[in-house]
Amino acid sequence: AMQQWDRYVDSESESLEDITREMAPELVRSLKKQVWELSKSARYCRLVQRALELTDEVEQVSIVSELKTRVIEATMDPHANHVLQRAIELMRPGAVKFILDELMEHKKGAVDIAKHRYGCRVLERVMEHFPPKQIADLVSNMMVDAKCLIGHQFGNFVMQHLLEHGEEAQRRQLVAVIGGSPEDLRSVAIHQHACSVLDKALSYAPVDDQRALALLVLNVDGLLAEMASQRGGFAATQRLFKVIENDPELLQQAKAQLWDRRGELLTSKHGRALAFQVVPELLKDQQLAAGLPSPGG
Repeated sequence: AMQQWDRYVDSESESLEDITREMAPELVRSLKKQVWELSKSARYCRLVQRALELTDEVEQVSIVSELKTRVIEATMDPHANHVLQRAIELMRPGAVKFILDELMEHKKGAVDIAKHRYGCRVLERVMEHFPPKQIADLVSNMMVDAKCLIGHQFGNFVMQHLLEHGEEAQRRQLVAVIGGSPEDLRSVAIHQHACSVLDKALSYAPVDDQRALALLVLNVDGLLAEMASQRGGFAATQRLFKVIENDPELLQQAKAQLWDRRGELLTSKHGRALAFQVVPELLKDQQLAAGLPSPGG
């Protein structure tokens, strides 16, 4: 039944966009009773998504309901996860509540999903599209292991998303984990994944928390310059300067810290780029710059 649709997936002259609303009933008929198998296929998962885009809720529900009891498997599948994401984006939360329910029932817990290459993306869509009350338990389950997720190569994206889309109380909770102690803060600030979460906290946390975090960074000896010199920490350092830009005293303190460590700062490519933006006076002394070894990293 799928052959007639192959040209929209394979050919260069026609694309999925060429499947119109008028053709949707025919497409839905072709998918019926094999949505799960097709969702796992690199070629056909795109046709399932196209069908969701073209049909009304009744048909959408009939398509997606074929994934019931398979949500965890679909979440962790390289192709089917896209079908789940699209369904969450296009449909009312009430119509896809079974997706949330099955994610919540996962035996290994929400943290396991957040640490998964594809699972983290499905959780991001859930955070964007479900009402906060409905996902409060899911978020609580993840917050138990927030420290670990912040530094995880996939989990960090879920934590970033929580700062962007979560409730204020959840944001504050996450800020408390990031800045729990000077050691915690340092391990976040100079970590290749976790520093992106710090960047989001300095962008989306309640304003007083943003300022408090900035202060905490400035109070850890040498941390600002260390962050500024690393590729990962560049964005968070930039953001920190934005947070304190209207506070002359803090701004002076931050610039002074970079000045004191200008040796290490200017030997790094990212450190130099940051200095150019926030403390151009560091670079004015060309002899200093010229006397330094060529940038290593």
